[in-house]
Amino acid sequence: FYRRRATCAWLRASFDDAPTNNFPWILCGAQIPVTLETGVRLPSGTIAIGAGDGVTIQARNHITGQFDTILPTNSPVFSISIGEWCATYCDGDGKAQLLIEDSVPGENGVTFLYTGFGGGYDVSCSTRLLFSGLKIQFEPITTETWNNFLYNPCGIPMQGESRFRIRCFPESFPDSRIVWTAEPAGRASFAQGNTGCIVSVVGVSEGDVRLSATGVGILGMDDNMNCPSIHARVVAPVNVKVSAWIIGGSNSWARTDVEVRTMFAEVNNVFRQVGMEFNLEQLGWIYNENWMTVERGANFISDIQEITGYASNTGGLEVYFTDTIEGAFGIHHSGGIIVGKMASFMTLAHEIGHACGLRDIYGHHQDSEMLVDGVISSVRMPYDWGSVGETGYYYQGMAQKDLIKRLLMYGYGIGNRSCLAYGDVYGLWFVSFYDAQHHAWEKLWDLSNAPVGFMLHGMRTPTHQ
Repeated sequence: FYRRRATCAWLRASFDDAPTNNFPWILCGAQIPVTLETGVRLPSGTIAIGAGDGVTIQARNHITGQFDTILPTNSPVFSISIGEWCATYCDGDGKAQLLIEDSVPGENGVTFLYTGFGGGYDVSCSTRLLFSGLKIQFEPITTETWNNFLYNPCGIPMQGESRFRIRCFPESFPDSRIVWTAEPAGRASFAQGNTGCIVSVVGVSEGDVRLSATGVGILGMDDNMNCPSIHARVVAPVNVKVSAWIIGGSNSWARTDVEVRTMFAEVNNVFRQVGMEFNLEQLGWIYNENWMTVERGANFISDIQEITGYASNTGGLEVYFTDTIEGAFGIHHSGGIIVGKMASFMTLAHEIGHACGLRDIYGHHQDSEMLVDGVISSVRMPYDWGSVGETGYYYQGMAQKDLIKRLLMYGYGIGNRSCLAYGDVYGLWFVSFYDAQHHAWEKLWDLSNAPVGFMLHGMRTPTHQ
């Protein structure tokens, strides 16, 4: 505001690291530094600050040295006298340090307004800070696929293509501004360029690699501690020998050979995420009416041992397809795997996960009073969080029990559980032990980070005895 060529009041707001020649995008959930310059020469008046939906504003208190939340999310307006504003939040040059956080993608803004009175005149001035919020979704533990292969796998086969994807909202965001890097150098390469929301990655040399996606000119996303990233491992492809048998009785056979071969083809799609392929080298038939049903009772363990003992030391995995397993779709034993007729290929993949050394994980179980509650966090999946820092890019507010259902080692045979995590994940799990006094197998339950991480516990050349 000008009066007789003298400046009575002015406001200027700017991002501290604003990109040049580009409309500013800011990463949703990140705290973006802003400087508000307050040039008010009048002794009275009011500063008012308002913002669009989803915006939170903090200001550095020069008295306490801490940041005060002056405008909580979805609050109407923050108002304060100019004297108190300058005394509390401005330095000697009239500059206030702000942190702006946006939680809603799309165009947004913050308005700063001064109103006062001087020399017989109403005095006012304002400025507006415009930007667009960019929301990123990046989930290392996912069930989303391309051509039946999992996105964001924890393993990258040597010379084999893997795809990694982040989602950007709003969809109008130019994804050419997303740039991926792979560290250390020479571990993996980008087959079709390293820009965009989806990239193809090829393993070059064995070992761990971190893939990160940074945003060109995106405030809050140019920091390696804050950008989406995934911990993966480049692995040499391995082939695992499989011998399988279809059990039959007087009425029918449990499966057809086409069904079994199709199941293994689908299992191979699942295990491609860790560079494993299962070759069905032998498929036989067993006519045994007694083996068509595995009942839970006094002979349960001995029946399993009898079936899986049909063959041994084949140099790979041994799988038996039967009709019915009471109370289960599949069973893993040190001597082999038994799969019921109602089981899908995902059950077979799950049991192979046990053969590789991984445990079951649950959100709850009828045999335990413990429950998984709360939301996901970096502590609950430190290797699969999706960033180096605390910023997470999973669906906001996702419950831990829902994340568990995405894992291949989820203990209940329902849903699209297909993901093998790199590291351990918080959940309910157990260790079995034999109670000699009562002649029964018991479970010792625990609620902690369960040993389901393939790169920590998985065997890539499993065999049955």
